[in-house]
Amino acid sequence: MLLNKTDFVLLKDDHYTQKGEGTYDNGAKVWRWTKAPLEIGKYCSIAHNVNFIVDARYHTLSEITSFPFINNQTSEEI
Repeated sequence: MLLNKTDFVLLKDDHYTQKGEGTYDNGAKVWRWTKAPLEIGKYCSIAHNVNFIVDARYHTLSEITSFPFINNQTSEEI
């Protein structure tokens, strides 16, 4: 599915977002094509131009990161 320039809702207006106590934003956008909840913890300050992309949660949680640490550890500095 392709997203258009207008396929977002402001975080403050998103019906599926749960924000913790004391959390606020400065016009963050939520891009979604599912009703999956977006859960944000307590006392978070979310800056302007932050974009949350909400999908169907089919991402693996088994890896800590996809960053290629092994490549950076084995390469020699010039």
